[in-house]
Amino acid sequence: MERFEYIRCFWKYIDNETPVVLFYEVDCLNERYAVRMTEIFPDRSAEPVTEFGFDFVTDAPVPSVDEINENEEFFAEVISKEVFEAAYACQEYPGPLSRP
Repeated sequence: MERFEYIRCFWKYIDNETPVVLFYEVDCLNERYAVRMTEIFPDRSAEPVTEFGFDFVTDAPVPSVDEINENEEFFAEVISKEVFEAAYACQEYPGPLSRP
């Protein structure tokens, strides 16, 4: 089993203050908590979540892609580490803002 899983999750548009794409670096050996995360907003701005006060940036484990996709407001897919790193490093996200 790989230590990390990388997920891109599209979130149905709610408003301009809510992210529409979420990128997770999930630690599969630590109960699936995310250790790094980036939020992409409708204006394409990207904000990495850098601190939650622990060794991870989510307050609960990140569900599997299949579990996320059970909710019609979301569409998640496994991505490569390279795709995650590009999103984590960008200030303006050039990729898709809605599910494929």
